[in-house]
Amino acid sequence: MTRQRIFRKIGIVGAVILLPAWFYWGYLESVYVTWPTQPQPEIRRTVPYVVEGLEVYITPDDQQLNCELKWTIIGSGTILMVGLIFSGEFRFS
Repeated sequence: MTRQRIFRKIGIVGAVILLPAWFYWGYLESVYVTWPTQPQPEIRRTVPYVVEGLEVYITPDDQQLNCELKWTIIGSGTILMVGLIFSGEFRFS
């Protein structure tokens, strides 16, 4: 297997991880808009979170999920770009 094919497969793996994580993050952002704008300790929504210019309150678990999704998107996007650049698919002209 050539170096080019290896990096192409690495780029594909990055894309396969990036797209679902990105879509799920977008879905969560659209759901958060409907959440309360005041803290609700009885259902653990106490962490302020700004979405589309609106401050809503989310749970600590949701905050952790957002952090993990952010780093998944950053990491898989980096893997995708490295794969594209080193495979020769993405050329600088």
